[in-house]
Amino acid sequence: MEKLLLIDADSLLYYEAFKEQTLEEAINGVSNRLKIMLKANNTNKYAAFLSCSNNFRHNIAKTKKYKSSRTSTKPKLFYQLKDFTMNNLGFCIINNYEADDLVLYYANNIKEYNCIICSPDKDVIYQKDGIHFNYQFKKQEDENVKLGDFIEVSKEDVYYFKCKQLLTGDSVDSVIGIPKIGNKKADDILKNSKDEKLIVTVFKEYLKYFKDEHITVLKFYENVNLLQMINNDTLIEYFELPKLKPLPLIIKINNL
Repeated sequence: MEKLLLIDADSLLYYEAFKEQTLEEAINGVSNRLKIMLKANNTNKYAAFLSCSNNFRHNIAKTKKYKSSRTSTKPKLFYQLKDFTMNNLGFCIINNYEADDLVLYYANNIKEYNCIICSPDKDVIYQKDGIHFNYQFKKQEDENVKLGDFIEVSKEDVYYFKCKQLLTGDSVDSVIGIPKIGNKKADDILKNSKDEKLIVTVFKEYLKYFKDEHITVLKFYENVNLLQMINNDTLIEYFELPKLKPLPLIIKINNL
């Protein structure tokens, strides 16, 4: 089956837009990263998504404003690069959705391709079982550049990650979780639970912290909804989001 890269492309722009360089250099940087991804996965087809700032999660967040910890100021180069990638490389923005949602929705609903999720973000990679590609390039101790990693994720990994994230929250997106529970403490809490007992353990921790049952339920489901990726049509209906087309534009890379 032919491979199709589903790219969480937000980081591609951030990696290049915040450097001290010209627009041309930034365009070359994104193009080269894209070429490397395609070559590593032996394909010439991709769909790349960018996040919409008008996100439905802003209406769900009650405890703290969604993504309030992020700076709203971006360099001019970011917007120039964004326009270029949309107009020339076919990068796609869909109103009310984040790139994470779109990557995971199409990964779950495209059957005619072997879909490879490409993202440097564990919040995306650990949302679906399979073999994914982390395109973050890192310099090693010997100064060689490591051009990405393949990561295998099991169904057990996905469920554990979701339960752990409900405990820790997501500081980058200002999702609180349970205050003062970090990664290590979350692992300690979950270490003796398996399968469906994991979520029971998580809820008990919420009840232990918030004490009042009504408040516990409100906080628990606020976090569940904030952390939930829109990966199927049922969730699209539940959150009253715009329906998604069966397949976005697929681009051959022979123009780069």
